Amino acid sequence: AASSNTSPATQRYVEGIRDAGADDRAASGGGGRLLGHLYCRYFADLFGGQMLAGPTRAALRLARDTPRHYTFDLPAQGGRRAYIEEVYESLNEAGKLLPPKAFE
Repeated sequence: AASSNTSPATQRYVEGIRDAGADDRAASGGGGRLLGHLYCRYFADLFGGQMLAGPTRAALRLARDTPRHYTFDLPAQGGRRAYIEEVYESLNEAGKLLPPKAFE
């Protein structure tokens, strides 16, 4: 359950993720909804999102460590590029486990 200080928008988002997960587990869903969401969400934050972190902090006068969804623990060896490639490869491997129709 969401905490009492969770915004209504966040609660709807979480509900949507739960619904997508339930659909992915059902025979009709095929498993691709959450994988597609993760792909779009993660790469949006890894690429463009990090560029928005500084201006967002400044405009909203946020603490240095916020917003946290633009912050990643990057490996010392290879940095951001290696991390992105690892995530990309992992998502593609997971995609191969989907039924052919869901993979398309």
